[in-house]
Amino acid sequence: MREEMLRCSGTQFDPDIARIMVAMIDDDPDYSMSERVGHMFAVPTVTSGTADHADPADIPVPVTEDAGKERPFIPEAAGLDIITAHRNISDETVLASTIRRFYDLMPSKLTKLRSAYETAEKGGELSSYRIEAHSMKSSSATVGLNTLSDLAKALELMAKDGNIAGIRELHPTFTEEWEQMYGRLRKAYELHDAGKGQGSGDITAALPELLTMLRLYMENMDVDAADSVIKLLETYSFGEPLNGCIEKLKTAVLALDEDGVNAVSQRILEEIGK
Repeated sequence: MREEMLRCSGTQFDPDIARIMVAMIDDDPDYSMSERVGHMFAVPTVTSGTADHADPADIPVPVTEDAGKERPFIPEAAGLDIITAHRNISDETVLASTIRRFYDLMPSKLTKLRSAYETAEKGGELSSYRIEAHSMKSSSATVGLNTLSDLAKALELMAKDGNIAGIRELHPTFTEEWEQMYGRLRKAYELHDAGKGQGSGDITAALPELLTMLRLYMENMDVDAADSVIKLLETYSFGEPLNGCIEKLKTAVLALDEDGVNAVSQRILEEIGK
């Protein structure tokens, strides 16, 4: 299959699609895409760098008891690059919550993309499809789902260029991969939730990182992801005046007010810096 993709790239297969499919094959040499389910582990500290893939020495390892303190659950699943995710979100509690929120939003994001695809197939514009693909690209990249992000990026560029033929070819592959990833994450979460529940913890120290993510989501017009950050913040009580600031932050997100989000975020940072 891999050799055929390379040989027919540019003739039978779109070069961009062929490149992505080859990368997917290379990332799963043992055909184990649905085998791993998840466990508790410590995410290693990652130094700055520009490498696209993690060094084998940096692969997460299981942890033992840590003075009775339970670490946040981060699922392990084929296709989920925890090293990349941790490079984007260094705080373990925030990372665990972000992946969980991403998982919760996966069905609605796919529904929106399919709706936009049906509109385009009926002769409608590709602008909505491009927006949904862009949103899925950004949120997938944030949590280390590199294959999904690459596929969504290709679809976004095709929509930008008006390449409906290319979208027809790649859309089924992307939606299938998205559903399979959702299934792998669901399996991991069901096993964990049945045994221990989701837990909570104190994320006050992680607020700066959460606010940075929120600003990025607003900049990228990823409203679903921005809303998921707000919902996460609402599950905690920070006391006043932070609780009031969180309410104002929620109002700004609902109003799609990027400047308002930035202003309230700055106020929060000033408060926790006192």
